[in-house]
Amino acid sequence: MKGLRAILLFAPLVVSLVAVACVPASSPTAQPSAAPSQSKPVGSTAASAQPVPSQPVGSTAASAQPAPSQPAAPPSKIRFTTTGGRGRIPISLVQKLGLDKKYNISIDLTIPANVDAMHTALVGGATDVIVTGWTNAVSYRSRGVPMVAVYPANSFLYDVIVAKDSPMKDFGDLRGKRVGTFATPASATTVLWAMECREIFGFDPYKEAKVQDGAATLLLQLLERGEIDAALLLDPQATVALAGGRFKSIGEIGEIWEKNKGQKLLATTIVSTDDFVKKNPEPLR
Repeated sequence: MKGLRAILLFAPLVVSLVAVACVPASSPTAQPSAAPSQSKPVGSTAASAQPVPSQPVGSTAASAQPAPSQPAAPPSKIRFTTTGGRGRIPISLVQKLGLDKKYNISIDLTIPANVDAMHTALVGGATDVIVTGWTNAVSYRSRGVPMVAVYPANSFLYDVIVAKDSPMKDFGDLRGKRVGTFATPASATTVLWAMECREIFGFDPYKEAKVQDGAATLLLQLLERGEIDAALLLDPQATVALAGGRFKSIGEIGEIWEKNKGQKLLATTIVSTDDFVKKNPEPLR
């Protein structure tokens, strides 16, 4: 497995702003005064012969003064929750490029204990936007939960990690082993991994191996202590484990699927709720 892993990013949608140029109105053109007649009418004076300066109708000296500036509107607040790793990249990119200030939004980032805690926070109204597998959004929606995917996030780039001295070489060697996964059985990541085990490597991990799910940090600790034989991890835990030299990857699920099926699959999406999308269309854009 390569030391440094390529990360496929999908930056948030950037909204184009159209600047409207304000062109000041031109002053009316003064008409040339008629030449004075040789004969002066009765009662005329020199003063009456002087031209009267033209002035636009309704103009006053006060109208030339600049209008007072309006106070800036408070930023739109978005509570954003992701399990970490690549899920933080869109937010980091927005803040680094100053897009939050440009579009007057304030982002509060929260890292949950696990995927289930993130879903619970969105359903319970404790957060506004999450990054999760598209299968999770579909599953919740089918059960009447008003989750809605608003933008794609990233593709599958998750490794199954084992000890460096392990004889295991690919997913086929996981038969009969203790395997941990950071996502639940219904998540897009675990579903794809289990599908690869069945369709490509010829065994059902939920029938022919012992699978448990938990937080990625906990799984890495269990792997280090030898309490599990392999772990399906996300970043940064996977990258940290590989960089340390004590572990190796026996397969990256997105790469395996693309190599064998010829398809590059979407892993996660940016998800919100119907109510938040309806009330905050501009900040989400």
